[in-house]
Amino acid sequence: MRYGLRVLALVVVVAAGIGLGIWWNRPPEVRSPQEVAALLPAAGDGFRANDEASYDRVSFLAAVEDCAPVPVVQQFRTASSAVFKGYTIGEETAALVAIVQLAQDDVAPVRDALRSAGNCQRPDTSGGAVWTKIARPWFGDVSALFTTTDTTMDAEGRFVTNIGGGPVWTFTMSDEWLVAIGAYTSPLQTAADIYPPMLAAFDREVGTNFLQPGESRGGCPPADVAIADLPPGALSRQAITQLQSMHDLACQNRMDAVLAVMSAPLVLDDGVAVDGQVDVDDPAAFARILESRAVYRNGAVTYRSGDSALVFSTLYTPGAPPLGWDAYVRHCSTAEPAAARLCEPDPYGRSAGRIGRPCWRSGAAARNTRRSCTAGSRT
Repeated sequence: MRYGLRVLALVVVVAAGIGLGIWWNRPPEVRSPQEVAALLPAAGDGFRANDEASYDRVSFLAAVEDCAPVPVVQQFRTASSAVFKGYTIGEETAALVAIVQLAQDDVAPVRDALRSAGNCQRPDTSGGAVWTKIARPWFGDVSALFTTTDTTMDAEGRFVTNIGGGPVWTFTMSDEWLVAIGAYTSPLQTAADIYPPMLAAFDREVGTNFLQPGESRGGCPPADVAIADLPPGALSRQAITQLQSMHDLACQNRMDAVLAVMSAPLVLDDGVAVDGQVDVDDPAAFARILESRAVYRNGAVTYRSGDSALVFSTLYTPGAPPLGWDAYVRHCSTAEPAAARLCEPDPYGRSAGRIGRPCWRSGAAARNTRRSCTAGSRT
């Protein structure tokens, strides 16, 4: 009798263990598109939702084609459960959000694709888009973060002055869930601010970890656009994304595009340069300068890293790029006096910042002569 009870107890324990294992390893519950869409906010404090879901799908797939990791795009293209939603954040930030629940067999390939993704250049006849993978803290279990830059060429194939910041694209995984968010014409911080209101319900209701600290690995460090002492309104968002774009293009060794936005003339260590004739022999060093913390004084934004400096003017002529690139001083300690002054925390001085950014006459006799441009408007 006792032996029979022991056998019965053993059978019960084994059966319970098998049942628990089956439950633990059961495939995830597949949610319908309607259930997934219900987890995305309809509206909230500071953002509103758009209603044209079909347009959002077409816009998303067109935007990420050719540069987003192929297994990721394939999931959003083919999965019937994929949901697409368009939002407007604040007054002017357009955002596209796409989310899909992956089959178990697709989790590892998508995860590997996000980790191994790198920079991308998508040319077309008039310029193209440059995607730069950014390495920095982000969200979720696995993330890939990209800044994008739109470039424009003239009929002769030369870059023209207006490089524009495109959307920041982020792809984040948690368990079998994959989310893509594109924040248009935005600095990285704006993209980061979108995540909590968008994904809080997923973490709460589904048990994901989208909002836990994570990291986008590989690629370039980000430009530092948190400029010290920058007063509100001194720089437009277009100017901020121009700094970000210049950094990212330099990190990809695309100095031909960076030089298209230089001021004419540009102050250098030993004088001035005109017509884009600047020898930037170390694009990585140029990018590192923009990864340091900039300081704002009297209309000037100055990046200083080691013995090198980059100076930008926030006063500009209408029709020009939103940020004037005034100086690139590679060796402040040995530069000519006029260039060395621009390495200082207040390169324009107290009065120059109020009446306009400094101009520089070309030619050896006048290269150290300072005069004032006609004052433009602040960005």
